[in-house]
Amino acid sequence: MCSSLTQLVFGVVMLGAIALTLGATFSDKWRTVEKDLLDLYEDVQRNHTERLTGILPFLCEDGAVGCAGFWKEMKPYEKIVAICMIAALILEIVAFVWNFLTSCTCCFKKYLLHPLSPLSFLITIFLTVAIGVFYYNSDEIKDDVNIQKIWDAEAKDLNINIGSAFWMAVGAWCLVVIDTILASFAIFFAQHGV
Repeated sequence: MCSSLTQLVFGVVMLGAIALTLGATFSDKWRTVEKDLLDLYEDVQRNHTERLTGILPFLCEDGAVGCAGFWKEMKPYEKIVAICMIAALILEIVAFVWNFLTSCTCCFKKYLLHPLSPLSFLITIFLTVAIGVFYYNSDEIKDDVNIQKIWDAEAKDLNINIGSAFWMAVGAWCLVVIDTILASFAIFFAQHGV
């Protein structure tokens, strides 16, 4: 009974983590630019000299060629973030499906639940790496934007902040940490027949 209830809560929390990770992965709001810098932002986007938002395009311009170009333009740290977010999303879906399938079983549940805890822990690691790498390198964009020719100002004066997609990833991380604990409890309850 307790094991099934814990699995139900695990599934609901994992569904929330999937939604947040999906939103963060394909959102273009990883960085935000102050309102008065929108002209600069549009100029930069128009000239493709630097991308100020997003880690993955939701719909690529020009099909596969546009996606390949987007991937080539990404900095190494952005590629790490993108790979970790995609890996976390895939593992979240696997954990959700595995949890659903094992909640339908009546026999051998105590043996079938064991992958949930390592899966949750792996997801936590991937999200931790993605969040940490992005946060550590979040100021690097200011060094890449050459606005001296536009405004005769220092690039360090740009106010480029961490956006809502980053905070969605942090929210997903919090939910996955909760799921790691819930998975351990579900395994414990299943082993003891509770």
